Amino acid sequence: MDLRHSFDKTPNWAFLVFFAAITLVLYFNALGYPFLFDDIYLIPDNQFVKSFSLGKIFSSDVFYFNSKAGYDFNDSYYRPLQLLSYAFEYRIWNLNPVGYRLDNILLHAANAFLLFWVIFSIFKNKLLAFLSAVFFCIHPAQVCLVTFISGRSNLLETFLTLSSLAVFIRWLSAKKAAYYLFSLSLFIAALLTREGAVLLIFYQAVSLFCLKEKRKAFFSLLPYCFIAFIYFSLRKIFMPCGRLSFGNLLGWRSLFDFLFYSQSYFWQLIFPLNIKEAVFSYPASKAFFYLVSSVMFIIISLWAAIKRNRTVIFALFLFFAGLLPVVGLGGLIRYMGPVLSEHYAYNASLGFCLLLAYSCLVFFKNLDLILKVVIAAICSYFLILTVSVNRYYKSEVSFYRYALSMGESNKIARLNLGNAYYKEGDFDSALREAKVLIESNPRIWDFYLLAGNAYKEKGELSLAYDQYQKALALNPHSYLLYNNLGNIYKLQGKYDQALEAYERSYSASKNPVVLANIIRLLIDRREFDKAWAACEEALENSGDKAGELVNIGIYWAQAGYSQQAEILFKEALRIDPQSYQAMQNLAFLFGNKNDFDQAIFYVKSALKVKPDDRYLKAVSERLTSLKKRKIK
Repeated sequence: MDLRHSFDKTPNWAFLVFFAAITLVLYFNALGYPFLFDDIYLIPDNQFVKSFSLGKIFSSDVFYFNSKAGYDFNDSYYRPLQLLSYAFEYRIWNLNPVGYRLDNILLHAANAFLLFWVIFSIFKNKLLAFLSAVFFCIHPAQVCLVTFISGRSNLLETFLTLSSLAVFIRWLSAKKAAYYLFSLSLFIAALLTREGAVLLIFYQAVSLFCLKEKRKAFFSLLPYCFIAFIYFSLRKIFMPCGRLSFGNLLGWRSLFDFLFYSQSYFWQLIFPLNIKEAVFSYPASKAFFYLVSSVMFIIISLWAAIKRNRTVIFALFLFFAGLLPVVGLGGLIRYMGPVLSEHYAYNASLGFCLLLAYSCLVFFKNLDLILKVVIAAICSYFLILTVSVNRYYKSEVSFYRYALSMGESNKIARLNLGNAYYKEGDFDSALREAKVLIESNPRIWDFYLLAGNAYKEKGELSLAYDQYQKALALNPHSYLLYNNLGNIYKLQGKYDQALEAYERSYSASKNPVVLANIIRLLIDRREFDKAWAACEEALENSGDKAGELVNIGIYWAQAGYSQQAEILFKEALRIDPQSYQAMQNLAFLFGNKNDFDQAIFYVKSALKVKPDDRYLKAVSERLTSLKKRKIK
């Protein structure tokens, strides 16, 4: 029995199960990886996600809070459904990255199945559809999106776009209005995930051509075009998240960038990234390979047009249309480097994998054994590379070292590497990276921020102060800098200046971390009325009210005001009965007052929430021992 016949007999649901299984196995080790890169900005640092602020999610760019910090994110990343997905997940997973990354893995598997379904629906060849989807599913270029939780926008966009296309194709045969309306709804949802979803209209057009639909069927695309026009008009004119600029999409530079990066990403989909960067580091070799691939694409395109080979036309169209979003982004791609910008190849890889699968089936059409060997070799190649690349994402330090190894001049990778060292407590390494960055470009404010943070932790407060002042001269609107200056003033005993810096930071950002610093300072200054007023504001504005109550309660307990702390911890428990932090701190409070019955009650309650916590077990044993001594 040949391969094609055996696949024709396999039910479609079995393919969905297969893609889910292989993706889970391939990325299972990534479930335990921490938040990386933009993940931190979009989830732990995003108060709209924590508070489930629906109005803010739909009226702000995804980097709203980081723009307040002084970072320039162009204020045009409108991704409300991406943030909405995080907001739902936060209710379940809190800040545990496992759940968020699991959803990414399942979305990628679903995209592989949708690619299978679309190809099979158009070309009626299950083996071709299956091979295309498998290559897409296991390709190493997908690691960045599946492993970065922030890759959700691309994954969700592709899922909704392919879903809309699949339902549209179903409507073409069933002609039921419900299918058409559902496809339109999915298109709107896709646009609210990412503007690249407008590519659906191009995918529909080429699908109509491949399905040999009559010309009048193309009129069915007009409502999609109208929706896209309304969306982009709003983005251009009004959207509170920021306005899209279309001026940079036209011109010779944009055309050159598109042609250049279409060849660059093509070879990136063939070679391991480290080999590609090594080979293409020589201008002559880069020119040679790009010339070869350009000529190859021209020949294939002409042959497909002459032969009216709809499969090849569809594959080429998916590849080049999938890269249209890079138009005008040449500067950003060069700034981010090959690793951080690899996600732009995700949609293009749909066409690449279809073309690769079709080539295998055509070249080895009557050589079943050789075909199996070739497919096994390609799959093994992709799997090995995917597993190899995936291991770099296990920590921030290993990932940014990997990104930096692909280009020593990559400033964003070096800056993030320095920040990763800082988080791990390796302040000397963080300072070393900051000095390299400042020397390379002394006009970037966050290079000085990193240096100041490292000096502060090393206890060199005057040097930290100088670095923060240099950063402020370049970016006087960053609340982070004023907050960090407040920390320096506080450590120097300059409480008035510290309070002034904190208040200036909070007025610019309304950031709860800054407000917590104000509360702590007011408690230290014994200005309890002002501290309570600040506490009430924190509770009113916090997205995580139970967590804020616990933090504020700890401040009061440290100041020796256990009664106020007890009230706050109990209120936290009322809001969140599963807050083991509140239970743990109540156990400490009652233990310090020798009320061991209450202390043991709360620590046992905490153990019910976290039964494997060794620290809580040790506290429980200690309290039980102290209670026995008291009885004796």
